[in-house]
Amino acid sequence: MNGNKKQTIFTMQIFYLLTFFGVGSLFPLLSVYLSGTEHLDGVQIGTIMSVGPIMMIFFQPLWGIICDITNAPTKVLTGTTVIAGVFALGYIMFHQYILILLVAVCIAIFQSAIIPVSDSISLKYTSKVNYNYGNIRLFGSLGFGIAVFIMGRLSEGFIGPKIIFFSFLISLAASSLLALNFPKEKAAAKIDLKKGIKELFSHKKFVLFLIVTFMIFGPNLANNVYFGLFVKESGGSYSGIGIAFLIAVLSEVPFMRLAGGAIRKWGLP
Repeated sequence: MNGNKKQTIFTMQIFYLLTFFGVGSLFPLLSVYLSGTEHLDGVQIGTIMSVGPIMMIFFQPLWGIICDITNAPTKVLTGTTVIAGVFALGYIMFHQYILILLVAVCIAIFQSAIIPVSDSISLKYTSKVNYNYGNIRLFGSLGFGIAVFIMGRLSEGFIGPKIIFFSFLISLAASSLLALNFPKEKAAAKIDLKKGIKELFSHKKFVLFLIVTFMIFGPNLANNVYFGLFVKESGGSYSGIGIAFLIAVLSEVPFMRLAGGAIRKWGLP
């Protein structure tokens, strides 16, 4: 691998590290902040935290279409990343439930572009240079785990839990600068969207894959929302929440490395 390829791979790895550091700073501790600082109840917190997945259903395809139309996925990634970070400051500025919910919607709209667009660019590039995508993506898991641990400790300091919003902003702002140096991968050729969706859902294995994914990620997201509250209500501290998430998330790293080898040996099916 030549120097330019190594530099590009390194840029992608740090992008994932910082992006997931930002996500890990905010979302695992957000429910605790909303409960302890804003005094919202479980239903209100659950509604706010569910906004992200709901927005992704509608806006991820839209961002994909925008990337196709503009043929500039790198610019889309750069813009959406920094805008999502800026909107997080709304959690500090507003204290009414409806306004906090609106902030969550705004963050979710732009955040919904970050992972799919960056994954698309990374997968295209790693396929072209014959590099294992898992060795890039594992930096995301590493960043997430480290962030929850560090923010758990810092949330008990003089700044308090509001530190999670500043960390989210700074991390995503830095990520957006790195995204400027991503390879300029062209968008996929234009296709008939309706025809493409119909063809996808005609494959039974794909439908089964969607069902399994739904069954895995649904409980996982619910756990991530309420686990911090559970630890806090059980007498744990912010640091305790951070340590628990660190142990859980960092277990992904060795499995992602092993998965890459398993895929090369046996394939995906």
